[in-house]
Amino acid sequence: GGPPPEPPTNLQHAIAGRTVTLSWDAPTMGAPPTSYRLEAGNAPGLANLATATTAGLAFVVASVPGGTYYVRVRAVNATGPSAPTPDAVIVVP
Repeated sequence: GGPPPEPPTNLQHAIAGRTVTLSWDAPTMGAPPTSYRLEAGNAPGLANLATATTAGLAFVVASVPGGTYYVRVRAVNATGPSAPTPDAVIVVP
């Protein structure tokens, strides 16, 4: 019952070598999320490379191959996922 959460806000990333750290803020309105789903693709809006679920407000990915990634985060509760954040474009050398 109830609505899905609002999207997370303030998606940021940091790159250190081949380790990418993503962080975001919880939505400030709407139903509270119970987890967050990360989606990564090789083009805007795609999730064809990876998806991951985490309960926290950050996620670390090690040993990322070089390339350009389009990553977004959705807040999730029992009703379903939120709309996605805008894509973060992450370029790993």
